Amino acid sequence: LSLDDEMVGLLHVNVTTPREAIDAARTAIESLIKRNPRLSPQFVRLGFKDCVGGCDGCLAVADPDNRGLEVPIAALNPVVDAYSKHGVTRADLWALAAMTGADVAQHPRERVDFKFEHYGRQTCEMSRETCRDINKGIVPCDATHGPHRRFPSADLTTHELLRFFEQSFGFDMRQTVAIMGAHTLGRLRRQNSGFDGEKGWVDHQERLDNEYYQALVGGNSPNDSLDVQINDTPNWQQRFIDNRNLPSVLDRYQWEPKRGNGGNHNGDDSNDERDNRDDSDDNDNDNRDKRGENDRNRRHLRSGKRNTRDNESLGEVMTNVDIALVRDMEGFLAGDGKASCEFKERSNREQNRMRTCPVAHTLPQMAIYNSDNMAW
Repeated sequence: LSLDDEMVGLLHVNVTTPREAIDAARTAIESLIKRNPRLSPQFVRLGFKDCVGGCDGCLAVADPDNRGLEVPIAALNPVVDAYSKHGVTRADLWALAAMTGADVAQHPRERVDFKFEHYGRQTCEMSRETCRDINKGIVPCDATHGPHRRFPSADLTTHELLRFFEQSFGFDMRQTVAIMGAHTLGRLRRQNSGFDGEKGWVDHQERLDNEYYQALVGGNSPNDSLDVQINDTPNWQQRFIDNRNLPSVLDRYQWEPKRGNGGNHNGDDSNDERDNRDDSDDNDNDNRDKRGENDRNRRHLRSGKRNTRDNESLGEVMTNVDIALVRDMEGFLAGDGKASCEFKERSNREQNRMRTCPVAHTLPQMAIYNSDNMAW
């Protein structure tokens, strides 16, 4: 990591107390993000991964679930070297980086800084944990060689998602729905996760706000009808991602918004025929869509809420675990991630080949965060 004079100065602040070390480290981390905004979502991801099983400042970077995290770890190493003192540990500074990344990624007019109140987290070296490599062989513990941890699958159902966060963090349903909104930050890279989402889950991948919820839930109020919450959204459809050309990367199914008349479901070309509908029906639907879009624009202007549902802003990619926050795919999700239900019900003129996915019981909480960024 090449450090300029300003950064070197930020890493040589004389500190004599834990709070001074934390404040100096936060300033240095903010400066790192200012130089490279992509570090913001990477720090948030690092913080989450480190805290699965306990925030100990140690991560098995050889684990496929942790691909790419060597980048934020390396970026933080100078900060760790400078300010791991006075009872502040590497685990504390990783957690601080995650919270700072979330802070600076917010819109200035709606920024809510998260308080960093606790320090003194033990690293894996301090706690004498057993650290293992990807083959579960015992290795010396350090920042990039941590204990073997089981991370949540991207193919969880609603029940499985809630159970994971309850067992791992003690989260209730509201907190689980809230933490998933961190997916508004960052992107998905095939070489890391197998998902093809270079543009991110949503359009503004370096801004932390409720755009994630707006891409999944319709309407502008939690009091909107269930029909609006279900149907005033992009029509998310699955696409198969073939990763055979990437060693050790699994094939994936991901959800993408259907734009125009193109695209198919589950990567199955035979489903293209559903788009060959009567032209007059398409024109009627287009006119209804335009009238509905104009109505939504007016509602957004009155409420001051950004409209994320125009043609340029439909959201980009969702995984099964994201869709599970609004659709309950229990019994519809195969082991490889392929869903046998659809996000939206088809029109009367279309032949139904699949059932529509049932509505998840987390949808009302999603609707609250969809309509109120500050509540989220």
